[in-house]
Parts: sequence; C-alpha cells; structure tokens
Amino acid sequence: MLMLPSALIISITFLFIFMWHPMSITILIIFQAMIIAVNLYTCTQTSWFTYILLMAFLSGMMIIFAYISSIVPNETMTKMSTLMLSSLVMMLIILLLLVIMSPDPLFFFSLFLDPSHFPNSTSISVFKIFNTKTNSMAMMLITYLLIVLIMSVKLTSISHGPLRTKK
Repeated sequence: MLMLPSALIISITFLFIFMWHPMSITILIIFQAMIIAVNLYTCTQTSWFTYILLMAFLSGMMIIFAYISSIVPNETMTKMSTLMLSSLVMMLIILLLLVIMSPDPLFFFSLFLDPSHFPNSTSISVFKIFNTKTNSMAMMLITYLLIVLIMSVKLTSISHGPLRTKK
C-alpha cells in the first residue's frame, strides 16, 4: 500500500534536482506535500491532523513563493529538456507498473470509498498520534511550530520587510 506514494515521492525528488525555475520547483513541492499528506492519512487514519499539516505547509510555501518571485526577475520557462522529459515518462511508466502489478489494481481507487478504512471514533484516532511511542516526537513538533510562529511574528512588521511597497 505504501509503495505507490513512496515511488511517487522518490520520482518527484529526482525531478526536483533538474528544475531551476521557481514556478516548477513550487509545483513539485506542492505535489510532494499532497502525496505525503495522503501517505500520512493512510498511516494514521486521522484526516484532521493531515489537513492541518498540509495547510500549514502550503501556506508557508505560498509565502516563500511570493518572496522568491519578487526577488527573481521575470524569466520565461523554457521547454523541457530531454532528460526531464525522459524522467517524467519513466515515472509514469513506473506508476503504471505499480498499479498493474498490484494484487488488486482498483484498491488504490476504492480506498477513499470504503467506509472500513475510516476511523470508528475520534478518540481512537487521536490516541494513535499521541501514544507513548510518538509522544516525544509530537511534543518536539509542537514546540518547534510554536517557536517558528513566535519568531515569524517577531521578525515581521508592516513597515519593514522584503515585500513592502515603495512610496
């Protein structure tokens, strides 16, 4: 089950090496974030945790993209090179082979429609995240996000910053 998202993540990482335009890099990072969110949902069976993480990550990516696009001069995207095109075709072939060679090819598509894959109660799904094995990781993540939030609030102001308007 986790082989398809892992293959997608590896192939997108391989494509990321050959990208140089900020728009294409941003698109690849957004796709990778969505694949990781789906992968996290299949592991934890909690949609709200995955949704909050994805929204926080994508909002940070939007801020970084706005900053980078204001710094980088307007450049047009060139046509794909043969290496990128061949790696994209190879990625699609690998995905097709993974779906065809799986015991149940429709399993990937029926996963979202089958009610047995959804958690039965909210308390059980929350317990999966904050159990004793992952408690230290969750506390470290919460502390890190709090520190980053405080730092970003302290560093930004309306009158100063890279995205200020010129008078």
